[in-house]
Amino acid sequence: MKKSSGMSYAKILAIAMAVFCTTEIYSQSSLIGTLPMQFNPAFAGGAGCPRIGTSSHVVIYNYKSPFSNFGTYKYNRQNFAFSYDNFIPKINSGIGIQGGYSRLAYNGWQTNNLDLTQDIFLGLSIAPKFSFKGKYTLSPAVEIKANFKNTNYEHFSQKWEPVKSSINPEFRLGLAFNARKFYTGLSYHINGSLGNERGGRIYGVNGNRFTSTSPIWLVQLGYNFQKREDSKFSFSPQIVFARYNYQVEDIYKNAITTRSDLYLNLIFRFKKVIWGTTYGGYEGIKLIVGWQNKNIKIAYLHGGGLTANYNGEVSLRYIFNCKKITDLNKNNNY
Repeated sequence: MKKSSGMSYAKILAIAMAVFCTTEIYSQSSLIGTLPMQFNPAFAGGAGCPRIGTSSHVVIYNYKSPFSNFGTYKYNRQNFAFSYDNFIPKINSGIGIQGGYSRLAYNGWQTNNLDLTQDIFLGLSIAPKFSFKGKYTLSPAVEIKANFKNTNYEHFSQKWEPVKSSINPEFRLGLAFNARKFYTGLSYHINGSLGNERGGRIYGVNGNRFTSTSPIWLVQLGYNFQKREDSKFSFSPQIVFARYNYQVEDIYKNAITTRSDLYLNLIFRFKKVIWGTTYGGYEGIKLIVGWQNKNIKIAYLHGGGLTANYNGEVSLRYIFNCKKITDLNKNNNY
């Protein structure tokens, strides 16, 4: 095989993996903490004051295959998400609301027909807080989430959804433990539909389908390396680890396999400038640059690779000032 042909096949494989294997938990924001309840509802109210977060993410692929029978492949994905959370002293609990909209449009390898998927989700969280002299905070949580999906597939060989539209309830349990420089969390997600369609048919392969199954376990960890609270420099690594099962169905087999996903942030700060890198699933590595102070944190994330024409995300987090200071051991560097 020629080197150019090998590279073409590698690009095709990379795009196919991005389309058919990208998980929903990575579709909101690559910067952990921008949307506090993204992975675990127990982080609602963790700032001790009202907090908002937003994320806008755009991915564009336009790839013309050197093989005449493949034609041009187009992939366009847009994700917009927001969150609001606050700590309510009267009930000693955090509350949180999050939502988002995703639009995915792409065509098959041998057709110009455009297939479209649109997703909307809304979630409501409550997270009681138990503080131990302001040094440690323990928080259990529960969230009710609704997912609305609509699909429009013109080309049958690319169809990866069993229905054109669906309403999919989700129930999430969370537990978080916070110290001054360290936090950890565990969450358990139950899909109300008893099976969340997340894969599809590759062109020319009849009946091949990937289906994720409930439940999903997620572990989240973070640590802030900083000598003093007023230090000019800090380093804040964060990690999310997910584990779940998925079912593979085709004309030859019907099997369930366990899968694990890793999501990593490495963030540096000097005075008010932040930079670093993220890694998340099939989108690979992204570079981060941004600015933050006590209240606001804004960042731009840029990814690339062999096939991406553009892969960029803008995230914003803002923490309002409180009249009453709580004893929660909050750390805004995360």
